Amino acid sequence: MPLVNHHLSELPNFLVVNPGLNSGYMIPQYTLRETVTDHLIRDQVPMVKEDRFFYPDIETIYGQIHEGEIVKLVEMAIGEIEF
Repeated sequence: MPLVNHHLSELPNFLVVNPGLNSGYMIPQYTLRETVTDHLIRDQVPMVKEDRFFYPDIETIYGQIHEGEIVKLVEMAIGEIEF
């Protein structure tokens, strides 16, 4: 992600002089979201193609969050997250 990190390029952070809400940081977030969705959530929670109850899906995703599965997958993609 050299386009959003001044340590990896000579450009300012997020390609703007004053990074903030309009920084364009959404690009890596959307990319990561797709990675998480494709590799973890969609393996256990199907896409919505018809009307159905969402409670089982919500419980599955809650379990993935509670067990740290999503954080582990994100860290595999971007490195350790410091809390």
